[in-house]
Amino acid sequence: MIARVFSVTMKPEMLDTAIREWPAATAQFKPQGLVRGDMLLLDRASCKVMSVTIWESEEKVAALLASPDLAATMARFRSFFSSEPVIVQYQVAASVM
Repeated sequence: MIARVFSVTMKPEMLDTAIREWPAATAQFKPQGLVRGDMLLLDRASCKVMSVTIWESEEKVAALLASPDLAATMARFRSFFSSEPVIVQYQVAASVM
């Protein structure tokens, strides 16, 4: 499994909108290999947000990156951002569910 950690600083006025929209925006990718939309982490004081999602495989992530659905979702969320996002991928070595 692969964890994708997406971090970005958001516009303060968009935080609550992002929190409301994140679950549905993330869940739409379940048919494309999303195992879990684990969490949306927030530091409201700095407007920093991290999204952690778990994917079946590197191949599923590669397909995601080429997906028009991801491009459309990112276009919607980009208007919320006040910085460029940073995305890091990790192998899931162990987990507790």
